[in-house]
Amino acid sequence: MRDFPHYNLVKRFLEAGYVDNGVFHETREGTPQGGLLSPLLANIALHGMEKALGISYKEYSSQVVTKGKYRLSRFADDFLIFAKTKEDIENVPKLLEDYLNERGLILSEEKTKITHLTEGFNFLGFNFKQYKDGVSRIRPSKDSLNKFKQEVDYIFKSSYGHNVGVLIYRLNPLIRGTANYWRYAIFGIEDLSKMDNYIWNKTFNFLNRLHPNKSWKWIKNKYFTSKSDGTHHSNWILTDPISGNTLEKMSWYNPRKYIMIKHDYSPYDSDKKDYFESRKHKFYFSTR
Repeated sequence: MRDFPHYNLVKRFLEAGYVDNGVFHETREGTPQGGLLSPLLANIALHGMEKALGISYKEYSSQVVTKGKYRLSRFADDFLIFAKTKEDIENVPKLLEDYLNERGLILSEEKTKITHLTEGFNFLGFNFKQYKDGVSRIRPSKDSLNKFKQEVDYIFKSSYGHNVGVLIYRLNPLIRGTANYWRYAIFGIEDLSKMDNYIWNKTFNFLNRLHPNKSWKWIKNKYFTSKSDGTHHSNWILTDPISGNTLEKMSWYNPRKYIMIKHDYSPYDSDKKDYFESRKHKFYFSTR
């Protein structure tokens, strides 16, 4: 790690210690499970996997062409390896054996799976699958959708006995954070709308429970008022009558796609400073 630009910062992370019940403890080995440092260390440890797989890159004018029989996609300690034949994929563990041994790592048999793209697979909360029309689509995985619903259920249940303002305050960060993550699955707009419908049904029951003796017309006039500030253009957006805060909708977050970073360019390379500055505002919106 000594060639890593922030070696001293990592060293401070490892030696920072921790506080348990008000008592400070030194750390002499290991890193916290799920800590911020773990993905950084994984990226450092697994750097160079392409070389072990025989992957190389050739740059022609403004384009980079990938050479070799394998393709790799890596995120911290999770990675995908693609090949055209099952035989080539089955040979991957052997190809990586020395590379991983050198780093004190092994492939997890439980988490390692070989599958055809037409069968689909989950990665980082998304499902990737190639359909009969030959197009590969990315959508939030079923596990991710179910986890979101569970978190929504918990917020509604824990908000019983509170007013609408509390419910909106608790739901909006979940909606905003999840939608911002899912919006990069460019075929997932239908799932965003489905989650909006799920939240709407929960909201309907919440309001009926909050005002059991009031008519739905009274409830609508109190909590669903159109706004003239440009926030939305619907008469059916849950609004806190006290603060005026509104419940966000996941479908407001249009799918977005960022341009991939070119080849092995790094923000730590001073020669690439202009390149990364120009990337900051280069993203595209889908208007579906």
